[in-house]
Amino acid sequence: MKELISELDVHIVPIGLEIDRAVMPLKKLNADKVYLLTQEKENGASRYFLTEIRKRIEGDCPHLKGGIIIEKYEEWNDLSGIMSKICEIVRYERLQGNRVFINISSGGKLTGIAGAIISLMYDVRAYYVIPEVYNDRERREPLTTGYRTTLELPKFRIEKPDDRLVYVLWIINKYGRTTQKKIVEELIDKGLMRSIGENGKELSKHALYGIFWRNFLRPIEEKGWIKREGQRRSAKVHLTEEGKNVLRIFRSSNKLISPALSVSAQQV
Repeated sequence: MKELISELDVHIVPIGLEIDRAVMPLKKLNADKVYLLTQEKENGASRYFLTEIRKRIEGDCPHLKGGIIIEKYEEWNDLSGIMSKICEIVRYERLQGNRVFINISSGGKLTGIAGAIISLMYDVRAYYVIPEVYNDRERREPLTTGYRTTLELPKFRIEKPDDRLVYVLWIINKYGRTTQKKIVEELIDKGLMRSIGENGKELSKHALYGIFWRNFLRPIEEKGWIKREGQRRSAKVHLTEEGKNVLRIFRSSNKLISPALSVSAQQV
């Protein structure tokens, strides 16, 4: 008989200048697994809060089934980098069949914004912790203490970019500046386009490029993700800054780019 695999409640907790807001919801909401999200370039404060939060979790939640995992992003002020890391975790845990929760109050404004946006794109639960006390900012202690209640964000959907369109951005980025012909060849190799029509005959170049334009090139050009230099099929294509940002955020969570995703993390 096939073994039943139980779902885990997985919490993503960005680390900032909070302790109670990071730890207390985990016990209240019966977390099974915790990701502590911190910056790559740690300073004294970030190391202190990471250490204290980890100690508190180990004391308050001793029966975590999935343990505590530490994930790092590059810079605290890099929104796209933070979003990319959270997307990667969300996709991995969703593939395991787990429920994902994001704490949008524990790590500061940018991680809160990133968590809120991603929760709406991926339909995961985001929550905001209302503390009992707001502490004096001049003193060296957490910004808040205590736990009054948890507010869950209202649910409405923001669509994440189509994986196929992000894959096209990835192809273009790989070459820096490339031709439509090269992109079409790679899409055919990947199975995202067909060179053979329904009648079993090879498509003409006109028909092939028409399909490419309607389904791939026009959407990413209208979104402002690419620029074309030149005329018609001979035009060279390159990414705009907006296109680079989209690729950076959604590359690691794209099933066409990273089909066998595994989160590389430090488990404690």
